[in-house]
Amino acid sequence: MTEDSSWWSGGDKPEQSKPEQAKGESKATESKSEALEKTSSSPIESESMPVQESGFEELSGDDGVEQVQESDPETSYTPPAVVTYSAQPAATAAYSAPELPWYRHPRTLPLAGFLLFVAILAIVDRHSPASSTAGGFDEIEKRVTAAGGRTSDVDIRASLMWNDRDDLDLHCRTPEGVDIWWHNKFDNHGGALDVDQNVQGETTTPVENVRWPKGQAPPGQYVFWVENYAYHEPVVRPIPYRAEIDVQGHIQHIEGVMPPGATGVYSAQRLFEITYPQQQQ
Repeated sequence: MTEDSSWWSGGDKPEQSKPEQAKGESKATESKSEALEKTSSSPIESESMPVQESGFEELSGDDGVEQVQESDPETSYTPPAVVTYSAQPAATAAYSAPELPWYRHPRTLPLAGFLLFVAILAIVDRHSPASSTAGGFDEIEKRVTAAGGRTSDVDIRASLMWNDRDDLDLHCRTPEGVDIWWHNKFDNHGGALDVDQNVQGETTTPVENVRWPKGQAPPGQYVFWVENYAYHEPVVRPIPYRAEIDVQGHIQHIEGVMPPGATGVYSAQRLFEITYPQQQQ
């Protein structure tokens, strides 16, 4: 097929026009190149634009290489200045404890307290009625009379005295085998325990008394003894006592000590053993 070239004959061949699409692409290409030229210049190089802090600090290391360290402007911390101290210690004032009197010294107080305790015990014991039988044997008859007991016009009388609130008991076994004591105070011949004290620890000057009125005591052998029935004092300790017996006007005395701890039959101590009537010498 032959090309029809009659329309451009007679002159130079005209330049063929490009379509609209090609024009649009050319404009787009031109706008892209302009944008690249605009962005090729960095805003950091422009003196008119403010420089914003990047939050990093450039540090130069020992090897000359720059190092970047992150820093926060709001929470950045500035270390305080280093305070140097001298190696020589500061002079201190010499302190000396005040001297205490001897009675306040730590080593003296326990010893002083112990000695004071011993002294108090000695004073209490010295003035305690239980530590002695003060008043002598003549005190026995006075106590019996004051307590309502009988001391005169008797065939036989036995009395016991001590000096604290503990309860000592006077016992007697008659020739007929009858035991007279606080649980059985009478026999069939007028014998009686007419004074019995310190059942409840009521006195510090107690006394007990057993007697037969004149002409009523049966003949035979009589045995008298003492027992510790109960303790009423706060401290258990030995109990000194005194006792006397009167047989038809002949009086005998005895002293003894009740050991601490024992009571009842385990504490029994014999006082007197007599035969009535006594033969006239």
